[in-house]
Amino acid sequence: MLFCALFTGAGWRFFGMTHGLVLAQDWMVYHEASSAVLAGDLALLSDGVGFTEALALRFQDVLSGGLMLHPWVYPPPFLLLILPLGLLGPMASYVAFLLVGFAGLLLAIQAWPASRAQRAVLIVSTAASPAAMFTLLAGQNAFFTAALLVGGLAMLRRAPAMAGALLGLLVFKPQLAVLVPVALLAGGHRRALIAAGCSAAMLSLASLAAFGTAPWVGWFKLMLGTTSQFSQWEATGRQSGMSVYACIYAICHVDALSRLGQDVMCIVAAWLVAHVFRAQVGLPVRAAALLLATGLAAPHFSNYDMLIGCFGASLVWLEGVERGFRPGELVFCLICWAAPLTFNPRLTLLGAATPVWTLLLLGYVVARAGGHWKPSLFSKVQHVAAA
Repeated sequence: MLFCALFTGAGWRFFGMTHGLVLAQDWMVYHEASSAVLAGDLALLSDGVGFTEALALRFQDVLSGGLMLHPWVYPPPFLLLILPLGLLGPMASYVAFLLVGFAGLLLAIQAWPASRAQRAVLIVSTAASPAAMFTLLAGQNAFFTAALLVGGLAMLRRAPAMAGALLGLLVFKPQLAVLVPVALLAGGHRRALIAAGCSAAMLSLASLAAFGTAPWVGWFKLMLGTTSQFSQWEATGRQSGMSVYACIYAICHVDALSRLGQDVMCIVAAWLVAHVFRAQVGLPVRAAALLLATGLAAPHFSNYDMLIGCFGASLVWLEGVERGFRPGELVFCLICWAAPLTFNPRLTLLGAATPVWTLLLLGYVVARAGGHWKPSLFSKVQHVAAA
């Protein structure tokens, strides 16, 4: 708890230095989008410049400076989930959005098959992580995505249909679900895979029925890079993230090489996840592999999205406490847990090295899946102290 408090305090300070203490910048985008949909102005979502201008006008009292391009980049299913925000006032919707997401994450952790003490550790280490702090201050949706991933994995054995239904809801942020089919196929979770597909299809069809085809066409055009708006968003949004693409681009400034590196890492991450899910290992190891690998495979990944990586690092830490740490494993657990503080890679080389630390910790997870390792000196000292 002391460790968490120290780094969370550092995160608050860092946010103030880089964002000027302007809270809820990302949540403002959600509120503006939901308000536009309720007003019947769906066309505004496809106009990045117009959307940014409307956003700056609505929150001009808070945004004292200029506002960089803030286009709407989410698929239409997300509009269904945030539509109630437009019915509430700005502050009420901000608080409600975060409270509901955080409550969902707590429920997902409570469903985790572990002892009460282990769940307490997971709650503290996740809720007090730098990634959670950035989620809170930016008003992001990471509590929801983490709740779906953690809850889906927690119920994978006990209720595969429910687990798949939760994982399928990640269609509203598809870059975080790119490895879910790989994990379910490799682990033989066919019922969960079918349920995930049905859940994703139902939410997508519901958004199609509610909003028509225009939002879907606009989103596909944006994501396929067929508009100038994509390149503008890539420069202001994607390259400021912590994905493999963003980190490589921060070092070499070569777009083609950065895309290639992201593609290669996605293939490597998928192969590692498939390897771990095929192995006869417990849920903590498999879940840690999927959560850490998702951060490497996602084409766009930010510091608040690293909440799932924080949970994965906490799972590795619990495994190390119970079964012993490999040399250096504990260090990489702590580094990956605190990695959101290095945002963004364009500011520091330490931030650009985030995928390296994640890949190294993922390597320890794969080694645990192999079963060939010896307890480190750290774990031996722990056993002696306990005795």
